[in-house]
Amino acid sequence: MRKLTEVLRLNFELKLSQRQISTACDIARSTVADYLYRFEQAGLSWPEAAGLNESALERAPNNGPTGAGMKDIAGDWDHRLRPKRAGRQ
Repeated sequence: MRKLTEVLRLNFELKLSQRQISTACDIARSTVADYLYRFEQAGLSWPEAAGLNESALERAPNNGPTGAGMKDIAGDWDHRLRPKRAGRQ
């Protein structure tokens, strides 16, 4: 989630496309789409969330339609960044 704030800023303030955001942040377009979807599902709005840091976004209140905050729906993204161990698929 280290790039979540930047993805949100590029989307809401600069109105960049998901493809442009993925290039700028060096992440997959599907990850950008996922971040934006999860942000929406958490019931957060950008003008209010603009001043929050990553930690504050993770602690966002559980006020979305799913009853889950950003941390609950964002999950553990670090596992995707870790290299796979030899012998495991």
